[in-house]
Amino acid sequence: MLLKNTSVFAISAILKGLIGFTLIAVFTRMLSPADFGLYAVIVAIITIADTAGFLWLRHTLMRHITDEKTAKDESILSNAFIIYMLVTVIFCATAVLASYPLVALIIAADSLSNLVILLARLRLNRWLFLWLSVGKPLIAMLAGVFLMLAGHGVSGALCGMALGFSLIAAAGLWTLPDIRKARPSMISRPALKSILAFGLPLIAVLSLQLITRATDRLLLDLLLGADITGLYAAAQDIPYKLLTVLLSSLHFALYPLALKAFDQGTEACRKQLAQNLILLFALLCPAAIGIALLSSGIADMLLGSEFRPLAATYIPVFAGIAALSCLIQYYCILPFHLKGETKRLVLPFVTALAINAGIGLTAIPYIGVKGAILGSFLSYLFLITATLIMGRRLMPLPFPAIPLIKIIIATLVMTGVLSLYDFGFVISVIIGIMTYTAVTLALTPSLLKKHLWKSI
Repeated sequence: MLLKNTSVFAISAILKGLIGFTLIAVFTRMLSPADFGLYAVIVAIITIADTAGFLWLRHTLMRHITDEKTAKDESILSNAFIIYMLVTVIFCATAVLASYPLVALIIAADSLSNLVILLARLRLNRWLFLWLSVGKPLIAMLAGVFLMLAGHGVSGALCGMALGFSLIAAAGLWTLPDIRKARPSMISRPALKSILAFGLPLIAVLSLQLITRATDRLLLDLLLGADITGLYAAAQDIPYKLLTVLLSSLHFALYPLALKAFDQGTEACRKQLAQNLILLFALLCPAAIGIALLSSGIADMLLGSEFRPLAATYIPVFAGIAALSCLIQYYCILPFHLKGETKRLVLPFVTALAINAGIGLTAIPYIGVKGAILGSFLSYLFLITATLIMGRRLMPLPFPAIPLIKIIIATLVMTGVLSLYDFGFVISVIIGIMTYTAVTLALTPSLLKKHLWKSI
């Protein structure tokens, strides 16, 4: 089952990643740095709205709904969907009153499309999930390019988003019976209490997590202007998108296994989490180092000429920050989710945001982009430390030292080989993958195979 799920999720993530990188490559060639900066800021605002208003509900559904239907599912889904609609109305009304009707449409379509994609995944409707999740960015990108070619600039890119998101939301609402069964008569106090008790603390946590990442762009836009923000956003997005493409598909398949193991007891859960970490780290470590080593080739391939110098310089640093973010998102905060103690995450995330904003406001006027990077790095470094220390009180996370050290050794050997000579981007990727795989199997020939097949 893990192999089937991971395969579909991986295909979806890879295709979405390719579309995302194509979008960056095309948009940075069709828009000036200032226009791309404006586009990046608007997208960040829309993403913050989704996180603050809706992501907590999706996380709640992930905790309560599985592929195996139960008697409580209809009540949970109905109550969650009604809350979803209420929040949508509030956000859209706010955007319209602020004279941004297009942003209101994008927020509504984005929230609904994300919900239907999640339900397709939770119900293991694999091919529907694939078509919905890939179709959303593809339609948005193609429509945006068409409208930009017609001379509509940033507005065309945003209208493309609105069209793509709306079509996918409509398709999901039509094809998924779970949503069509939602009705006001199913509203119940126990279901609402269960949803809100788990989800409300996540509003702060998830919002703060996203705002911490978006703070750099907002401060740069405020202090240095949209052109610098555009250059920074393009460079920052590349390693983050690359790593999340690789890790999200694996996490989506591994997280349900951790939930099932948690129901069997703490020890069973720790064993499963150890297996999960080995697989996650086996992808994250070489991928982050590879991105850093090949930053110039990545920038040349994906970005317009005006964006390349800054990206080639700072992609290695962004790769390290993105790796910290992935470790936090996919591993370090799991004890809080599994134990239902999400409210305990609020304090460390508030502190991380304060660190990022404080350092950014202080340093950006003097050292520019480096100030934003410094604030981001220190905030994530604090966050990973704080979540690990606080999580130990709930459920100490396993860190199987020997397998992780062997993965690090294989990554170092790969780094040494790639540092010997400039093989060119494509050849370097192939050599890097082959070297890392060969050294990993030489160190522990059955390690990855053992942990993978035990999970299938």
